[in-house]
Amino acid sequence: MVTLAALQNTKWHDSKATALAGDASARRYFRLASSKQIAMIDPPHAGAGTVEFESIAKLLTGHSFAAPQIFHHDPTQGVMVISDLGPTDVAAHLQSHPRDEHAIYNAITTLLLHLQTVKPLGKMASISHQTAPEMVDPIATHYVKDTQLIADLRGVVRQAFNDNVTTTQILALRDFHAENLIWRPHLSGFGKIGLLDFQDACLAPVGYDLMSLLRDARRDVDADVARDMIRKFQRQSPDLSDAHLACVGAQRNLRILGIFARLAEHGKPQYLALLPRVWRQLQIDLSHPDLHELAKFVTKHIPAPEAP
Repeated sequence: MVTLAALQNTKWHDSKATALAGDASARRYFRLASSKQIAMIDPPHAGAGTVEFESIAKLLTGHSFAAPQIFHHDPTQGVMVISDLGPTDVAAHLQSHPRDEHAIYNAITTLLLHLQTVKPLGKMASISHQTAPEMVDPIATHYVKDTQLIADLRGVVRQAFNDNVTTTQILALRDFHAENLIWRPHLSGFGKIGLLDFQDACLAPVGYDLMSLLRDARRDVDADVARDMIRKFQRQSPDLSDAHLACVGAQRNLRILGIFARLAEHGKPQYLALLPRVWRQLQIDLSHPDLHELAKFVTKHIPAPEAP
């Protein structure tokens, strides 16, 4: 355990802290021994999102979602003290309780259906028909390492979006996967699912977070569970086609291949072990016949990752 210099001028100045597992960012988390609270340190020089985190947290709690309560926030230092939503994320719970997968993913999908009715904040970034093609640049720059692919790759992604993805935009938490969801079965309603790492929330196509959940880079979702959740979502969004969701999922995982390759270049080689799963998830969505041109481009220009 350590004491945190970032909290030296607060009431938590002498609280012992235990480091928690981090994510792909420079963000760090510590559990404070003196209270059921978490210190989050996200330095401004590293692109801190604490201001955005607070804004989205308030939006979510205002709509009965289980986001952390904020007890302290110093945006100039990128320091927050937030409530501890619980010790067990969905991925960890399912490792020891695999039979719970359908029920838990059903609860999460119900949450996502409600989330898409929430009015977004006034100014938010957008994953749109214009920005989505640019967001896959990292796969050319860091994974294939051929920047000459960028223009053609953007073109084929743009065409896929124009052909298949509706222009409706909804609130998306964006980094929405099982390790960012805390399972709290002792609570009721949306309280069962604690929400984390939503500082990059944005406007995105309908179903973006659903595909983030089902095409998880860190765990394999049972194919029948994934199919059932897609059908459940589509029953509430009858104009939402399989091709739309496949295109959104493919764009996301094309980007992730590049982002993980970049992280490996920057001293985080553990992300290379995730690439084969991301590739498999990508192939699921590229198998949709309406994504034939995008699939053909990927097959021709983007090699499968080597097995770890």
